[in-house]
Amino acid sequence: MVKSYLRYEPAASFGVIVSVESNITYDSSGKHLLAPALEKVGSLLASGSKDNDIILWDVVGETGLFRLRGHRDQITDLVFLDSDKKLVTSSKDKFLRVWDLETQHCMQIVSGHHSEIWSIDVDPDERYLVTGSADLELRLFYNEKHELMSGESMVNVTAAKTGNDRELSTQNKWEVLKPFGEITRQSKDRVATVRFSKSGNLHACQVAGKTVELFLVLDEVQSKCEAKQRIKNRKKEKKSAKMEVEETENVEANHDTEGAGNTLVVKVPDVFKLLPTILVSKKICSISFCPVTPESSLASLALSLNNNLLEFYSIKSDGSEKTLSINLERTLSIELEGHRSDVRSVTLSSDNSFLMSTSHNAVKIWNPSTDSCLKTIDSGYGLCGLIVPHNKYGIVGTKDGEIEIIDIDNGTCSEVVGAHGGSVRSIATIPNGNGFVTGSADHDVKFWEYINQKPGQDSKSLTILNVRTMKMNDDVLVVAFSPDAKYVAVALFDCTVKCRNRFSSGHEILNLAEKLT
Repeated sequence: MVKSYLRYEPAASFGVIVSVESNITYDSSGKHLLAPALEKVGSLLASGSKDNDIILWDVVGETGLFRLRGHRDQITDLVFLDSDKKLVTSSKDKFLRVWDLETQHCMQIVSGHHSEIWSIDVDPDERYLVTGSADLELRLFYNEKHELMSGESMVNVTAAKTGNDRELSTQNKWEVLKPFGEITRQSKDRVATVRFSKSGNLHACQVAGKTVELFLVLDEVQSKCEAKQRIKNRKKEKKSAKMEVEETENVEANHDTEGAGNTLVVKVPDVFKLLPTILVSKKICSISFCPVTPESSLASLALSLNNNLLEFYSIKSDGSEKTLSINLERTLSIELEGHRSDVRSVTLSSDNSFLMSTSHNAVKIWNPSTDSCLKTIDSGYGLCGLIVPHNKYGIVGTKDGEIEIIDIDNGTCSEVVGAHGGSVRSIATIPNGNGFVTGSADHDVKFWEYINQKPGQDSKSLTILNVRTMKMNDDVLVVAFSPDAKYVAVALFDCTVKCRNRFSSGHEILNLAEKLT
């Protein structure tokens, strides 16, 4: 059978009559004039995957255009350059590749990383490209096209010094990315994501942990001022060290050479300024800059955490040009009533009126009709659970081998019973009975009976009593009953399932059966 795919069609466009880069033409009848428009909007898509290949797609035509091959490990990130004429890709093979999409060949291979490259990004003006890996440094590259357009090519400056202009121009003909420098990161965790803000004035580095490192990106005028100030500070340091006049003049001459030809050498610290680090309580999954810059702010950054939370931070400046002062403010946190860790079990009541879910530290009671959380009850690490008939109590088996009795009406844990020597992995109610059975990692299957009143107490409250134990030869993973409650099936860690007759062990079991059925 042919697999079908969703088809996307343009809904509407406004104010566009004809494209300036294409021709118009009449049809054969002369009644219609064909005018091309919006032929470049969203028409190209690049994808990379674990098969080490990059595929370029025509979104409008819904077809693959061509495949780019060269990386030796899976693709981790990619960005377009030069108005979508070039593509830069990163891979776990520790290399960057620059592809010419018109000729469909690799123009440049960039090395330097000592570990897998996890993320890359380029600023909106395509001045700088940043790469992040497990190395302690972020590596920066500048776009050669941008440097040539600004009239300040570092290649030409070097060529003027060496006198090998023709050699260098031939050698660097296909080099799009030039090494610019490195930024030492504060965190030792590997980089997960690097992103520029939509205006390009901020850069964020998210690590595989709880921090996001922020950098202020200065424009050309500001970075040149920083470079000049850096050189002045170095001269003052030399003078304050009471160096000899001749040595000072030599140092100044060297610095003047650095800025020869009205070209000031700008370094990484002159462009990227470290800002306060965002530290959150849980591990960060992903980050994203808001495309719209709020008033009185440099940018707004959204973070998704692995405990089911979204947090938003506003990055503000004091507006002073002489001093760098940035304030980070958490403006919003979206938090629903869900669990903050993996949900390990869910069970519905007999009348489907509510649902009980367990996780590592809480039991939650839900209304499945409205998707709302009715109660949250502190508990141990719940691995399994069931709701007692009449829907007044819940039973939870924990990782510590305990059974917790949950009072659903009051929203409390009424009793904790030490049941097993290992984690309780499965609970099954006995059909038409007055109890349940538990399976544990301690190789035991235990039968329990409900008792509606504790001895010595006046008020009625549910408790349980262990009435039988079945020994298994391996960890118990799942227990289940037949509909007539005659047989119990036990799945073990040794990849076997054992089926036992509940009534096969003598008079004591028959008495229990009379109580339970």
